[in-house]
Amino acid sequence: MIINTKSKFEQKSLVQEYYKKIRTNIDFLSIDTKYQTIHFTSTIPEEGKTVTCANLGLEFSLSKKRTLIVDLDLRSPKIHKYFGVPNEMGIVELIHSESNEYKRYIQRIDEYLSVLTAGKYFPFPTELLSSNKLKEMIKMIRNDYDCIIIDSPPASLFADAKIISQFSDGTIYIVGHKKAKTELIKNTLRDLIDYKVNIIGSILTQIPIKELSDDKKYYYYNYYRNNDK
Repeated sequence: MIINTKSKFEQKSLVQEYYKKIRTNIDFLSIDTKYQTIHFTSTIPEEGKTVTCANLGLEFSLSKKRTLIVDLDLRSPKIHKYFGVPNEMGIVELIHSESNEYKRYIQRIDEYLSVLTAGKYFPFPTELLSSNKLKEMIKMIRNDYDCIIIDSPPASLFADAKIISQFSDGTIYIVGHKKAKTELIKNTLRDLIDYKVNIIGSILTQIPIKELSDDKKYYYYNYYRNNDK
């Protein structure tokens, strides 16, 4: 579920504050090196990778950056479900079209946020991701957006993340709380590093609220109560 950032209550939620911090950290990373196209992967499925992409996309758009979320998880696409948009015309159809008019495949969510869905099922995703046409499309899209967020399959299962990293400025590694085994995470990260994937950070997701420090939660919510008076 995407956090509703237009709601006053959700804007002041502890979870949404973490997304703001992540967006700010990425902005700081971009001071010396431009991280315009950011690729997200994880070790295994169900680690919160797609919902992180969706919420960070919202955060960047709220800061008035022209933001595009691209679903390159062609094996199990979910971005269209999070935003409630159709998945009939996406990356698959774009790459197989004779035209380079990618704009007709992009769906606008609001003034600053758009999505490019995966499209219909395609049996050879690795071949599509390796295509020169996709790389050229990403180059063209970079001219129209300040921030491009790319969702991809888990890195321990497929080579897709390595391929996508070749046309991304940086990769963020998602680790779900108590999901993948530590040894599998280490081996997957080692494999990505050996492949020269530029991992710029990692995000720990799905931490139960009850496991957060009670002191931190107390000061966080009381800070907002005091400032609302």
